[in-house]
Amino acid sequence: MKFEPKIENFTRYVQGANFRFLDAMEDLVRIRDHNGEILFENKSMRDLIENLIIKNKRRLISPQLFLELYEKRKQGKDLLKREVNIDGKLYSINASPIYNDIGDLEGYIEVFRDITSERNTTKQLYIANRKINEDIQMAKKIQKSILPKKKKYKNISFQFAHVPSDNLSGDVFDVIEITKNKFGIYIADVVGHGISASIMTMFIRQSMRSIVQEDENLSPSETIQELKSMFSQLNLDISQYFTIVYMVMDTDKKLLKYVNAGHNCAPILFNSSRLGFLQNCGYFISNLFENVKFNEKELYLNKGDKILIYTDGLTETTNYSGEFFGEDRLVKWIRKNRNEKQFVKKLINEVEIFRYNKQVDDIAILYLELI
Repeated sequence: MKFEPKIENFTRYVQGANFRFLDAMEDLVRIRDHNGEILFENKSMRDLIENLIIKNKRRLISPQLFLELYEKRKQGKDLLKREVNIDGKLYSINASPIYNDIGDLEGYIEVFRDITSERNTTKQLYIANRKINEDIQMAKKIQKSILPKKKKYKNISFQFAHVPSDNLSGDVFDVIEITKNKFGIYIADVVGHGISASIMTMFIRQSMRSIVQEDENLSPSETIQELKSMFSQLNLDISQYFTIVYMVMDTDKKLLKYVNAGHNCAPILFNSSRLGFLQNCGYFISNLFENVKFNEKELYLNKGDKILIYTDGLTETTNYSGEFFGEDRLVKWIRKNRNEKQFVKKLINEVEIFRYNKQVDDIAILYLELI
C-alpha cells in the first residue's frame, strides 16, 4: 500500500483577520488560542511538518509540538522561551501571549527560529578560542621559563621581577655568562603586547645568546649592531620595534660597558651615598633606521654599587588621580630603600599599592649589586 502523508490544515481566518502575510517569513510561525488549539501555521511551518511526516511515515500531530507551554500552570503574562531539536536542527522558540482589550489571555503567537548554524558557529568559535587559550598558556610557560633563575654570578648578585599586563609580555631580560669573568646583562621592551610581542622577546633572547656565544670578544655596541642586523632580516613593518639596554660587566676589573638602544628608562646607579643615571642614547631597533651606530660608554664600579634597570611599565603605572608613579617618585623611593635586602620585591609591592585599576603595561625589573 502506497504511503500517503497526511497533514492537518490549521490555517483559518480569526475574527476576520488574515494571517497569510506570515507565509513570507523564513521563521516558523504559529498562532494558538488559549486552549492550545492551533489557529494558524505559516508555510514554513507546514512544509517542515509535511517533511517530518514523509520521513517518519506516520501522522504527526502538529499541536503536540510545544504543547506543554499551554498547560494551565504555565500560562501567564511572560514571554515563554525554549529551545527544541527538530529533525536534527536546533530551534529557538518564543511564545508571546496575546491579550484582548480587557486583559484576558486569548492565545500565543509562536516563532521558531533556526539557530543551528549560529550555534554551530558559536561552538566552533569556542573550540578555536579554547585552542588559542591553550597555546597562549603554553607560550606563557615558555616565556617564563626563559627568564634567568640564577641570582649570583661571582661577585654580582641579582634580583628580578617580571609582571605581564596580560598573559604574555613584551618585556624580557637576561643574564648571559660570556666568559668566567664577563657577563652580558640586558633588558628589552617590545612595542605592543600579546602573542606577537612575546614571540619577539623570544627572538631577542635567542639572538642575543647566539651572538655572544659566537664571539665572546664583541663589545656591547658591536653586539647590538649584530642584533639590529638579525632583526632587519625579518623584514618586519616599521611599526614593529623594540628598545634595549645592554651591559657587559667584567667582574675582575669591575668594568661596566653599556649601550642604550632607544630605551627611555635610563638605568639608575646608586650606593649608600650617591645616586645617578647611566645616561646614553641611541636609536631603537627598527627597520625604520638603516645605517646606525650605537654609542658605548663605560665606568668602573665599586663594591656596594647597585644598578636598577627597568621598563616604563613601572614608572607609567597610574593611581586613582591618573598620576604616573614616575621617575621622581622612583628616585625618592630608592633613596629611602637603597639598603633593602628584598629590594625588587618591596618595589613591586610599592607599585601595586600605588596602582589603581588594571595594570595596562608590562613591568620588568633587573637589579644587580656588586658584592
